[in-house]
Amino acid sequence: MNKVMKLKKYTLIAALALPMAAAAQTASVTFDTDDYKAVSVYDSWENSPFRSGTLKGNIAVIDNHLNQVDSVIGEAPNPTEKILAIQRSRFGSNQFGARIDLKTPFSLSPTIQYVHVLINRPIEGRVMLMGLGKHREPEWAGQSPETEQFWEISTTTIKANRWTDAVFGIKGVSGVDIYSLVVVPECESPHEHKRDFVAYIDQIVVNTSSAPLIQYDDYPTNFDKESTKATRSDRGIKTVSLGGKTVTVSSDPTSGDPVYRDMMANTFPVKAGQTVTGAITIEGTWMNSFLYIDYGQDGKFSYDINEDGTPAEGSDLMTYSNYQGKNSRGLTNSSANTIAMPSFNIPEGTPKGFYRMRFKDDWNDIDPGGASSIVSNGGGIVDVRLNVHEDEVSVKEDNRNGEVLSGDGSALMTTTPFGRAFTVKLNPENGFAYNGMRVRHGYNLDGDSLIHSTPQYVDHYVWSKNFDENDCYTIPAEWVDGDIVIEGLFVEKGTEITYDYPLNIEDDATMSRSDRHLDAVTMANKRVDISNDKKIYHEDMSQTFLVAPDEQVTPTFTYTGGWMHGYVYIDKGQDGVFDTGDITNGVISDNSDAMTFSFWSGDNTNGLSGYNSNGVNLTGSERNVLNPPSFTIPNLADGFYRIRFKVDWNEIYAGGNVTSNNHIINNGGGIADFRLRVFSGSEVNVSVESEHGDVLNPFDEPVNGTTVPFNEALTLKVVPATGCEVEKITVTHGILDAKPVIIHSVPQVLTKTYTYQDIYDGELTIPADIIDGDLAIVVTYTAPTGINAIGGNNLPKVIYDLQGRRVVNPGKGVYIINGKKVMK
Repeated sequence: MNKVMKLKKYTLIAALALPMAAAAQTASVTFDTDDYKAVSVYDSWENSPFRSGTLKGNIAVIDNHLNQVDSVIGEAPNPTEKILAIQRSRFGSNQFGARIDLKTPFSLSPTIQYVHVLINRPIEGRVMLMGLGKHREPEWAGQSPETEQFWEISTTTIKANRWTDAVFGIKGVSGVDIYSLVVVPECESPHEHKRDFVAYIDQIVVNTSSAPLIQYDDYPTNFDKESTKATRSDRGIKTVSLGGKTVTVSSDPTSGDPVYRDMMANTFPVKAGQTVTGAITIEGTWMNSFLYIDYGQDGKFSYDINEDGTPAEGSDLMTYSNYQGKNSRGLTNSSANTIAMPSFNIPEGTPKGFYRMRFKDDWNDIDPGGASSIVSNGGGIVDVRLNVHEDEVSVKEDNRNGEVLSGDGSALMTTTPFGRAFTVKLNPENGFAYNGMRVRHGYNLDGDSLIHSTPQYVDHYVWSKNFDENDCYTIPAEWVDGDIVIEGLFVEKGTEITYDYPLNIEDDATMSRSDRHLDAVTMANKRVDISNDKKIYHEDMSQTFLVAPDEQVTPTFTYTGGWMHGYVYIDKGQDGVFDTGDITNGVISDNSDAMTFSFWSGDNTNGLSGYNSNGVNLTGSERNVLNPPSFTIPNLADGFYRIRFKVDWNEIYAGGNVTSNNHIINNGGGIADFRLRVFSGSEVNVSVESEHGDVLNPFDEPVNGTTVPFNEALTLKVVPATGCEVEKITVTHGILDAKPVIIHSVPQVLTKTYTYQDIYDGELTIPADIIDGDLAIVVTYTAPTGINAIGGNNLPKVIYDLQGRRVVNPGKGVYIINGKKVMK
């Protein structure tokens, strides 16, 4: 059979030091300078000959002989002068490596950080990183700084004989400092290797970016994936669909949108042997559609076709609407202006798993990387996952110190229907409790989570506070998308971890789209603007909404984008978690921390599409409503509570929607946490400390010991004693005698400091939102001087020039002191 052969394209993208510098760095080591203390070999195996001194490891900083220009990228991936060399010994364990003692320790954090290490070694595979350090709290004073604090396998695979950025995601409890890093260049069993080899290490960076320093790109495009933006607003991808499932890419395509979209959180379920139809809807006309599936999972899309235009056997090009006047069935099109792709078959015998699938909106070009005109034509590329599944998925547990049972207390089932929710129960052994559980779901569960950057499984952590009173949790249908392993996080009683206001995403997660973002929230006559619209989660405990019990309020969201829903929560129990409680047909029960929502389709008993929190059924386009109904503040005790505003799609749980179809990151949602002050009174108490002056109200009456209206701006007249000037005014406000001062990360007391620059004509106005409780005002003055002139050492404390600027060390000239001009 004659074929029209298209060569596969390979692209190497080198993102050298410049992109990494954009991420916040907490530590870095190069071997060109002495920015490290020492290097040595390390082995965690207690009987290692390298620990006993029987053998001495070979490690040294040497000249970089691996700084050649790469023929593909046209530059040297690692051009530094010095690198670290270590001999990987067959006599060491699989935790034998290069120890780098840091000049400046860095701290672990519950928020994930990333360690980047450039490695060049002669074999392909993963590497390991260990961190040595100690707790800095006094009770850990005896802990050695050589205590192993973490062990992590790289998220990236090391290429043989090529500089590769090994990326390690690390996090831990606060208060742990890392003094040394151990790079393990080969962490498989040492018995697999009959000879030693030399590995080279360089450019260690700790920062907040997971992007590899050097990137050998899977599934390349013929333009830069990260930076290329659409240049026209009359064309663009709106939706992609397959087998009856549709995913929105952009409801309103516009210039500035990314041309390439990685939407791997979205999966399309199919079965082997099934006939399916793929489709793209677009803004505009005169474009063509193409669909590819990498069944070989080799990191690239082949696109061979036969002479008649049909895809060749083994080609990753599945279907297309038009190429050289024909569609993928070899039929001549009456017009090239078509995006309708013929149906195609999922091959019989296709193994279950996740496969990379690409939708391409382009003009008359089957290259999966895009035609040279794809940007100027207003086209685009969207990568998603195809889920080839079976009718049943396997269910296993992997536990110590407890067991996972079915929800009714019986043994855990071994299989369950694909796409159907089921309930499990955690049963700790005597003397143990649980922090929660890890649910790993997908395919290749014992292997790599990524096959050529295509996720094969996802780990979801469900914390203890999400379980019901019977220690049960219902695993949602969206997680039953492949095989499942459940690990109970069992711990000794008394060592359980508490989690304040858990999220279903990392708190520093950024959104994957630019056409949607949360801009502001408004309630109770207060608007709070969101400063960084690229982040999903926002927290600002200095912003407080002031309300009274039983007050009716109307929350509104200012949001760029469309087709999203609004939700508001108050932690009524001040227990560090937003409890969803019971909600049926839109009616919120008293045990729920959800206050109001614009739409939710869950827990409805009559099969209707969904409700808002007023119990109103919404259908069709009515569901496209962002702002939720007004609600009444519960009859809560006076205090400060956490309030959460959330923009999400059809998800009542406060942590955010993380289902594959409507992930809050991919949908451009937002979560914002602030303080809510519930106060039943009308006035607050004021106390004043002012040793060298008076603090009066506008009627020249002392303020100390008085009461002032709650939530109303307060103007103070500050009258310094003769020779004194105001230096600063400290206002402590809130519940001054609160114990504890912070309740589950919600401050009950805050302090605001004003300086002399905030005082105008002797008056300071404290805004209404500071008057949220009792006030303790402390005025600090410059010391009295009794000086009336400038000369010698008799300089007054506060001097101004003729422009009204404060001067510390005046030279010759004219100055203003006590309202009078004085010449020096």
